[in-house]
Amino acid sequence: LLVPPLRLVIPLNYPESRASIWRDRWSYGGVNLVDINTQFDKRLNMAVNCRSITEIINAWKLASLHVLKIGSSSAST
Repeated sequence: LLVPPLRLVIPLNYPESRASIWRDRWSYGGVNLVDINTQFDKRLNMAVNCRSITEIINAWKLASLHVLKIGSSSAST
């Protein structure tokens, strides 16, 4: 699965301090990235520990899969 890059900010004192996402103007470059970021935010808000590296990566993967599935199913119809 190829997903768009994710920029994680991991503090020196992780896990005491939470990991976060670095977003800039390139993070919302195309339609798919906007859709992925929307799904990502929804999935991250549902996560138990929404600032662990594992939860962030899993949310990004699931968001990317969701958008890719929707895109491929709408392209095939």
